[in-house]
Amino acid sequence: MRRAVPVVFLPLLLAACHFGGGNGDEPKTPYDAYLREYAADVKGPWNRWKDAEWRTHTQVVPNDFTKAQQSVAAFEAWRDKAADPKWVRQARDLMREAESPSALKPTVEEQAGMDAIARTARLYPANDRELMTTIDDKAGLQARFRRRAEYKLDGEAVHPDELAQRYASETEEDKRVEIWRALVGPAADLKPGYAEVRDMRNDLARRGGWDDNLQAQLDTYHITGDELATLMSDIELGLRPLYQEIHTWARHELAAQYQVDPPDLIPAHWLPAALGEDWSGLVHVDGLEVDPALGDMGAKKMVRSIEDWYVSTGVPAFPATFWDRSSLLPVPPGARVGKTRGASTWDIDLKGDVRVLLSAQPTAGWMHASTREFAFAHAYLLRADAKIPEAIRQEPPRAMLGALGVWADLAASRPERLKKSGLITQMPDATRALLAEALLYVPFVEFGAGTAVPFEREVFAAALPPGQMNTRWWGLAAKHQGVIPPETRTERWADFLSIDALSDAPGRYVDYVLSVTLAFQLHDALCHKLALDPRTADLTGRKEFGDMFKAVATRADVDDWRKLTEELTEAPPSADAMVRYFQPLMAYLQAQNATRTPTLPSLR
Repeated sequence: MRRAVPVVFLPLLLAACHFGGGNGDEPKTPYDAYLREYAADVKGPWNRWKDAEWRTHTQVVPNDFTKAQQSVAAFEAWRDKAADPKWVRQARDLMREAESPSALKPTVEEQAGMDAIARTARLYPANDRELMTTIDDKAGLQARFRRRAEYKLDGEAVHPDELAQRYASETEEDKRVEIWRALVGPAADLKPGYAEVRDMRNDLARRGGWDDNLQAQLDTYHITGDELATLMSDIELGLRPLYQEIHTWARHELAAQYQVDPPDLIPAHWLPAALGEDWSGLVHVDGLEVDPALGDMGAKKMVRSIEDWYVSTGVPAFPATFWDRSSLLPVPPGARVGKTRGASTWDIDLKGDVRVLLSAQPTAGWMHASTREFAFAHAYLLRADAKIPEAIRQEPPRAMLGALGVWADLAASRPERLKKSGLITQMPDATRALLAEALLYVPFVEFGAGTAVPFEREVFAAALPPGQMNTRWWGLAAKHQGVIPPETRTERWADFLSIDALSDAPGRYVDYVLSVTLAFQLHDALCHKLALDPRTADLTGRKEFGDMFKAVATRADVDDWRKLTEELTEAPPSADAMVRYFQPLMAYLQAQNATRTPTLPSLR
């Protein structure tokens, strides 16, 4: 299935640090000794697992499943070490001793490390290996179904990439409906397995002490289901006035394009993304075409220039091993060994061996993807140098690190910076450029906060029956996005599973929504401090950016993400910064919509 999100996240255990001091120093406390023992025991299995997994993505041979099998075996070996019940018993003994009034108490970092070990044990309970194996087998089967999905158009098989390209360029409405069906239709085969895996994962999560699997996946946020619902609702409602203007504008612009009266709700096939999560293709901005300059530059020089931008802000440069071991460029045509598509960031050995996987071309899309992945890689390396227990870094703080990627891309993409870099030759119209950004970010956040996250809560927390899932999805989309399918979609279909994150990674849209809103919040706070307009600020060479970037990267593992956000931005997490950023656009859209009646459903 297609990837439909701007940001890629993977659960990574990041590079080693020496908590309590430098190489070879003695443990400072019993808790420090415990965490060191855990790290030493888990480090080797993790290295073998990540190395095997890296090879499955960078040494792809058709019909050869050997590497995938090796990766599964290596993961199970790591899981058995990391979730060994002895770690929970030892931590329990330590905490029992700490109850004495005169006993040495763990530091915040030490307590967080022990909590992380306990969480791993809950995620992979030792006495439920059979259930976990069954889940892994079923999930693997789902993945194979997805990879082998047959996309057809006009009765002929079409590669999904080609199908997506046709969808992006097609202007005839009837043809767009046909392509839309071809894009989302194969997901129907995933629904039975999706529901079955959902039930098993919920069962496993309950055995670990959670109410359901979604709660387990979001445990590191330290937020209840009701608190999550309130936060998502607040973000959605904060952007709702702007989104209503965007929705009204888009309805009329698209209706004029297709020469029909504006409908109350937008047919999904009119939009650039099949489920309405990305509207950025609705406008073209003259002057922002970076592809010609990037083409002259070449992909290799492009990714190096991105790194130069980070270094200019005071972020430490990548080590030589990063460039030697990463896989940044496409495989040559006709190569016997290929690699997976997309972009991702990896830690391999718990010693700072961080790598990025790209197939970078000298295009705007790959420039943005590379900028974001390099942010993740820099954050992982910074975390490796911080005095953070390794146990905490088994899974990164997804929203905060994701925010660094979005923020860096936002900052590096200011037209002023692009012009100074020679990537564009003239400044674009400011209002049209702002509209293009709003079409990228605002519908995406509304999609996530209003449709995707509430839908997953119903799927996991309320055990939504599979016979109601597709209908419920489009009901939420109509109410929250103002988007409907081009035709009646019965329960024969599972259109929501055409997005990988919804199929494979419960809770990811919480990460994505928060990453975007927190990125704007960080950008707004820094620009306010520097007395710069956040829409035009060129942060090249500004060490203040590097300082805030490093603060997030090195503190997000231990500090509560809400408190850290408030400390760095002087405001709790919210959509307020996004509202301020797009305020000039609001006046423009209101003028455009002065004689138009808004039809976006009310949420009040």
